[in-house]
Amino acid sequence: MLPANPALAARASAAPPPERKVLPADSPRDYSHAILRKPIPATDSAPASRSGPDFADEPELPALAALEAAIEQIGTPYRRGGTSPAGFDCSGLIRFAFGQAGFALPHSAAAQYRLVQKVERAALEPGDLLFFRVRGRHIDHVGIFLDGSDFVHAPSPGKKVSIASMKEPYWQRHFAGAGRVP
Repeated sequence: MLPANPALAARASAAPPPERKVLPADSPRDYSHAILRKPIPATDSAPASRSGPDFADEPELPALAALEAAIEQIGTPYRRGGTSPAGFDCSGLIRFAFGQAGFALPHSAAAQYRLVQKVERAALEPGDLLFFRVRGRHIDHVGIFLDGSDFVHAPSPGKKVSIASMKEPYWQRHFAGAGRVP
């Protein structure tokens, strides 16, 4: 069960949910498989769980909820310092996405990097965070891992929240590490 967040509960009861942005079904980048995993329901003989062959090595539900929230923001304009669907910067998108899942994260890629449990690139799961050093020695960019080599991020001024690939030489060159929100 997610930790209670009074601000989220108040906002949820005060306003209707925003319109969802969904990738077209025929999109070559269909990530519905990464966000539609559900826990095994409880029965009279067993409690609800995420164990068993269908759920082995799958990411936790809060990370998937954050990933879904990030995917819903694809197309939202970049806005320096932005933390809402009116506009996002990279860490603001991550803060917003995990906030929708009930977790409060700082609004700084470097602070988010200090907070996460580090994971190897080979062990990435949907919803993990990817960190980059774009302008020097310090962590200054973050995205949320989708699947394979793709991630969602708010790239830079004049652009929109989008999907990028770790296969691109630019992102390979600037990759600094990855982590999982505890």
